[in-house]
Amino acid sequence: APAPGPGSGSGSRATTEEFAEMYRGREIRGTATVVVPAGAPADDRVAVAAEPVTEIRIDGRPLHVMRRADGTYLSDVRHYESYPTLLETARAAVDELGTARLAPPAAHHM
Repeated sequence: APAPGPGSGSGSRATTEEFAEMYRGREIRGTATVVVPAGAPADDRVAVAAEPVTEIRIDGRPLHVMRRADGTYLSDVRHYESYPTLLETARAAVDELGTARLAPPAAHHM
């Protein structure tokens, strides 16, 4: 039988972490999604899986998150401490923010 080609199968997205909750009166949502082309060889899937696309929002505003080499996460709000999951990263940011809100995203000018 022929091998499946690009675009075949069930799609190219797989979520590794996803949450949506109210925490201390703040709405936090987040995802870490591994995007792998449907026809990618197994070796490429492993390489891509090491770097998921991450997003956290607090009350609808984006929180910039970075993934460290050891797999933990840190944010612009708590950049001196890392956390094992996006959920813990989001909660720590809310704890640090208190009643303050995240600034709206800055417009990029070139």
